[in-house]
Amino acid sequence: MKILLTESTKQFLKDFRESEAYTFDKFCDGEYYLKIDPKIKDQEVFVIANTMAPAKNILELTFLLDVLNRLNAKVNIFFVYFAYARQDRIMQDGEALSAEIISKIIRLFNFHKIYILHPHSDRLFNFLDFKPIIPFDFFSEIAKNYEIIASPDVGGVSTAKRIAEISNRQFVFFEKIRINHDQIKVVTLQNSEIDLRNKKVLIVDDMITTGSTVIKAAQVLAEKGAKSIGVAATHGVLCGDAKNNLQSSQIEKIYITNSIEQKALPPKFEVYSIVPILRYLIKD
Repeated sequence: MKILLTESTKQFLKDFRESEAYTFDKFCDGEYYLKIDPKIKDQEVFVIANTMAPAKNILELTFLLDVLNRLNAKVNIFFVYFAYARQDRIMQDGEALSAEIISKIIRLFNFHKIYILHPHSDRLFNFLDFKPIIPFDFFSEIAKNYEIIASPDVGGVSTAKRIAEISNRQFVFFEKIRINHDQIKVVTLQNSEIDLRNKKVLIVDDMITTGSTVIKAAQVLAEKGAKSIGVAATHGVLCGDAKNNLQSSQIEKIYITNSIEQKALPPKFEVYSIVPILRYLIKD
């Protein structure tokens, strides 16, 4: 099987030196150009992709998929991060349903298998046929050091509860009120009958974007007497001042995977590799 790394996933290059190179360049007028070795015709390929901003990443991917389809390749794709998945419903009139739009673009092409690492919500199934890959080994390994597993919102309950079951830990969750795309107003703890005093609590989530949700959840846990608080999230989106805000928060440790490349992280952060997941899927 041929392995293709898009530009936004080149952080895995050292782990996949057998990957196929292709040309992705830009003309003087700003238009992008892609060319792949035609010897890949009729072969099975595994594309490792990331649709995170900028939009250049999506254009590169669509150009690549078009060429692979024209060469009659058998295409498998693994989205290490599927961007726009949070925009999976209309909240106000006039909004674009961006998760559906990106999914429609993906559906223009023929695939053998589509995998997505820890998608934001089940609503994405309304727009795209794929297999979700939840990194339970990542979460379970970290959970060994904690006594209680917490979900920062209702949407993450099923995953967090499953991690608690696998790890034989107690489980709590929060409900939140969102002001806008990036701000949280209220975070309320549920399962309040569970005693948090002097307990080590791990908050688990699919992604950390601004960090506001987990920081507020950590404040509530600390007020309830938690001894220490950690956060484990698959995707470290980390917008704006998220890194500094998390570093200065009551959270003692933040665990993320390398699904999104990080240039520099404060001391509280610890990064786990998803390469074992990639290798497993490629051999599957």
